[in-house]
Amino acid sequence: SLGAFSECPSLKEVNFEKAVQLIDSQAFYATGLESITLPNSEVTLGDYVFYKSEGLKTVKLGANTKIAEIKGSLFEGTNLTTFEVDSANANYALSQDGKILENKEGNAIILVVTNIGENYTVDEKYTSIGKSAFSGSNVVTLTINNKDLVLGEYAFIGAKNLTTVNLPEESGFVIGAYAFSEAPALTT
Repeated sequence: SLGAFSECPSLKEVNFEKAVQLIDSQAFYATGLESITLPNSEVTLGDYVFYKSEGLKTVKLGANTKIAEIKGSLFEGTNLTTFEVDSANANYALSQDGKILENKEGNAIILVVTNIGENYTVDEKYTSIGKSAFSGSNVVTLTINNKDLVLGEYAFIGAKNLTTVNLPEESGFVIGAYAFSEAPALTT
């Protein structure tokens, strides 16, 4: 439920052992959480689920984990560095550098770690960036080369250091609602 474990500074690790359909908004707001294993089922993640849980470094997905929906910003105010995906998971894989949770086909960015890097170029193989994928990331300069990329809602919400976005000159580019919301440093 809403804010279920918010402001529990001693809470370090959570492992969902049974199916959970919804992890509601701000469920782990400002906790001491360092690691979480998402439910090994289809799950919806509410808005600001991990907001200001500064110690969060690892998010694990089991063999049957499937994110049904992301309602908004997830990792803003965290120090997420690692995704771990069970090798039997039919829905997700990791990029070669391990910083991107992508679909199994490898052509869609689902989520990224908050420390993705200051200068980031979205590989041309990606055809979409999911809802809230870069929320709270440290990216400063973003370059997108795929002229047909679909950018999801809230994709860069809370990317407070983002100053520059370079888009292809010719474009069928689609930008979702509030894609760059709460990015106060964005100038170009």
